[in-house]
Amino acid sequence: MSGGLFDYIQNQTPTEPPELPSEPRKRTPLEIAQAEQQDAVEQAKAVYRAYQENILKSGTLRSEILKGLYQGESMAVLLLKALEVISCMTGEIVTYQVVKDTLMTVYGEVLRQPDSLEVARAEVLKRLVCLENALQGADGTERERILQAIKAHKEKLAQLSE
Repeated sequence: MSGGLFDYIQNQTPTEPPELPSEPRKRTPLEIAQAEQQDAVEQAKAVYRAYQENILKSGTLRSEILKGLYQGESMAVLLLKALEVISCMTGEIVTYQVVKDTLMTVYGEVLRQPDSLEVARAEVLKRLVCLENALQGADGTERERILQAIKAHKEKLAQLSE
């Protein structure tokens, strides 16, 4: 039987695979536009997510401010919470950080006002807890550095408690 499938396959010469282009394929304008649009959508989603988180956080802080007013919480703490609400809603955190640092330094450490000392102690305690948690997984030189930082924070706490 001539002309069969078997003869056809045997008479075929192997073909070379197609050459791959040496440069990567250039994207078409449509592909570029689609990629840019997808990036813009992802960026908008991230901004919207952050905005929603800030709305939620500001609502919680406003409730805490009202609750703090009724419970006699210190004015320094209430001021910081109010500034944090403003920073959440405007996206500007510099003012909040400057006021917080000034309260802790000038009114707390220098003038020794109780409200500001309370804020400063809370900040030192928060950092101390983080350092103690980090100490559990540390080894070698890192452990020594964390121990030094813990010692310094405890000294600072004692200084603020005087």
